[in-house]
Amino acid sequence: MNHSSPRRIFTIVGCFGLMVAKVCGQVVVPGAQSDVTLALTLSVTSDLPRKTVGVNSQYSSGILRTSFNNLLFINQLKAANKLPDNTVTGWKLVYVNRTPLAGDRDTVVRAFYLVKTGQPKVLLTDDIIRAIPKPGYVEAFTSLVDPSQRTLSGTTSFRSTFTLEGKIPGLTNDFKAQGLLTATDKTGSALINKVSYPFKYQLTSARLTGVVGSATADLNPNPDRNDYLVEGSVIFSAEIPLDISTYPAP
Repeated sequence: MNHSSPRRIFTIVGCFGLMVAKVCGQVVVPGAQSDVTLALTLSVTSDLPRKTVGVNSQYSSGILRTSFNNLLFINQLKAANKLPDNTVTGWKLVYVNRTPLAGDRDTVVRAFYLVKTGQPKVLLTDDIIRAIPKPGYVEAFTSLVDPSQRTLSGTTSFRSTFTLEGKIPGLTNDFKAQGLLTATDKTGSALINKVSYPFKYQLTSARLTGVVGSATADLNPNPDRNDYLVEGSVIFSAEIPLDISTYPAP
């Protein structure tokens, strides 16, 4: 394994090629899936009704806060007719690794999807939500290699700046928030459809903390409008190996 360049496991740019395994004539397209938990808050200035105090007019405002979580996100996608069954129940937000066999210098392709048992997978295109690594990356790793210098196993812990961007249909025109991604991954093998194949990098945990950013206020043309403040965190579960042949390509 060559560690001369950082392993940016969340890079989502460029084209890619996939190696496949065959089982009884069936082509298995290897991939991996992480569940995503949004734990964010949208805050915006809200004008309060005008009051008359004695002979004076009193104007005031408050801060209105809204939980920006998975349920709200999926509800907004339903309102935008993005869900095949037009039902919120059962859908979950996931982040899919489409290139688990990628090496240090290969392009890594990941994308957000909504998934539900018995329903087609819904690709969330970049205009809805996208993840963008930013400059600033450090890692610590250990590797076990055999005499021929072929990597057998290893672990990596890393920290990186990370940005989420996109548009939430019906809620905001666009949003952008950045935080610190703290994560670990490992090298080794994993089972997919009972077939073992070399799984180079598998995310074991990741948390995006200290998220702060903004979102434009709903359909408000006033240049002096108060935009939303975005704060909170995003959690990515450990990756589960799967066959991504039914997942629409970005």
